[in-house]
Amino acid sequence: MKRKVAGILFALLTLVVASSLVFADTAEETVEKKASGAGEVNFTARLNFESEMDNHVELELSNHGTSDMLISRQAHYIDEIGSAGSWDCRGTEDVPVGPGKSQHIKFEIAAPVSHGKNSILAFFFQYDGKWYLGKVGENNGVEYFLQHN
Repeated sequence: MKRKVAGILFALLTLVVASSLVFADTAEETVEKKASGAGEVNFTARLNFESEMDNHVELELSNHGTSDMLISRQAHYIDEIGSAGSWDCRGTEDVPVGPGKSQHIKFEIAAPVSHGKNSILAFFFQYDGKWYLGKVGENNGVEYFLQHN
């Protein structure tokens, strides 16, 4: 019964987080990028944990694009359990990642949280002068969305 309730709470939290995000109309954006010759956003990312529970998370990101990425120090973390909540987290500074380069970026969380395959880090990055919201998690994959005003 506890698993079923936890599953329902996790699904509801995921729905709330997903519905609060603003998604981009990428059809026009793709045409504009091809017409201008600008590079496409292309990166791989994963989360690294030192233990099953602590007060930080590390983002390992590789930029496979043709422009610099600037990873914002502000991020948001959803823990392994999901139903336990989510937290703002912060790096020490914005981190540039050049084309063909990789970076390990550490984000501090105010309190110890659980880590695992269901954990998700939502982070902001700038690419070719535009801001995006990126999301990474082992079971949830990697995706990004163009930010709107």
